Amino acid sequence: MQVKKEEIENRILEGARREFVAKGFSRASMRAIAKRAGTSLSNVYNYFESKDRLFRAVVGPTVDGLRAVVIRETSPLLQDLDEHGFKRFERQKEMMKIIVAYVDEHREDLKLIFFKSEGSSLSGFHDELIEEHTRGHARCFRKLGKRSPKTGGATRVSQFFIHNTSGFFVNAFVEMLMHDVPLKDMERYADELVRFSYPGMRAVVGLGNEE
Repeated sequence: MQVKKEEIENRILEGARREFVAKGFSRASMRAIAKRAGTSLSNVYNYFESKDRLFRAVVGPTVDGLRAVVIRETSPLLQDLDEHGFKRFERQKEMMKIIVAYVDEHREDLKLIFFKSEGSSLSGFHDELIEEHTRGHARCFRKLGKRSPKTGGATRVSQFFIHNTSGFFVNAFVEMLMHDVPLKDMERYADELVRFSYPGMRAVVGLGNEE
């Protein structure tokens, strides 16, 4: 019976995942992936022209999903804003829970991306994510400055400050992944992160610290 192309492709993707998890991108072997998938090396190349393309096929949906979560978290068009255009405290906590849930659900892929992607086209994803978060927060601050004269100082928040706070945010989750923090503890740490950052961010744009 002829094996369907979709089945072969899925076997290759699953074999690749196991190989990348075990060895990381740089040490993974296309020959070993073919063996894990129960097919020939030439057949693997028929479906994926390079190891990098195969790696991106394995973790690509998680990359896209994480980017979507970050874009949503930093969107200046969110609902449930206060009278100054600032995301409410409870809204901040809700969004953080969404991020925690995503990170917990995709731990294996995210570990591949952040810790085992050296040598691939995703090796710089960590820095790219920080830059995307920085751009999103910069848009939020500009939006604040336009919405209310009380937040006129928002447009003067330095890009360097925004970049560093974005790095702090992204790295907090990378550290949780690195140390295999359980979901319940991740939720608690994320809540602490919101409680720590929320008053400070409001202060920077000239608002009070009320929740």
